[in-house]
Amino acid sequence: MTDPDLDAKGAQAQEAERQKREKQQQNETPQPNGLDFDPPPDFDDRAPPHDDEPGEGVSLADFWAYMPMHNYIFAPSRQLWPASSVNARIPPVPLLDAHGRPKLDKNGEPVTVRASAWLDKNRPVEQMTWAPGEPMIIHDRLTDEGGWITRKGVNCFNLYRPPSIRRVTSAKAGKWIKHILRFTPTTIPISFATSRIGYSAPMKKLTTLSSSAAIKGLARTPCSSL
Repeated sequence: MTDPDLDAKGAQAQEAERQKREKQQQNETPQPNGLDFDPPPDFDDRAPPHDDEPGEGVSLADFWAYMPMHNYIFAPSRQLWPASSVNARIPPVPLLDAHGRPKLDKNGEPVTVRASAWLDKNRPVEQMTWAPGEPMIIHDRLTDEGGWITRKGVNCFNLYRPPSIRRVTSAKAGKWIKHILRFTPTTIPISFATSRIGYSAPMKKLTTLSSSAAIKGLARTPCSSL
């Protein structure tokens, strides 16, 4: 036979554990409030595979809030816009409730916030830098003269823009190969290697002397010889 007192204590322990788990889940889930600005229904935050892909017009997703100067980076051109210009081009952003529905005021009208305020809350960056090989938004790191500083919850905007490469078939590379044969016949493998490295890994320095010489030789070539 089982002891009723032990069964009651076991049930109480299970109930206490269940309440504890529910409380932890509630603490981990962000609670909606008047300052949490959810993305509008038509907001597209997907980054293009390449930064040189053509875009269209001006949208909310084109901007990042640069907090040190309280300006806004227009990502396609990397230029800074004042808040007044952002708000003039981007309509107010509707606030959404926990279920993704527009919040309404007492008159039944949608509650909105200025585009600049939405960007301050949702797309801030604490720093700008030039970092070839890194993504446009570098998360959880800041840069200093001595290197990178790890700091969770911060963003660094990378001003570096990858080169725009127009891919063609190998048959169209003939005149460029002849050009290299003419001016740097002894460093052809190195010239090709440095070209590949410079495109695929721009953050790496090329320290080989012959590689540098090959590049300098090409740089001195007059345009009339091409």
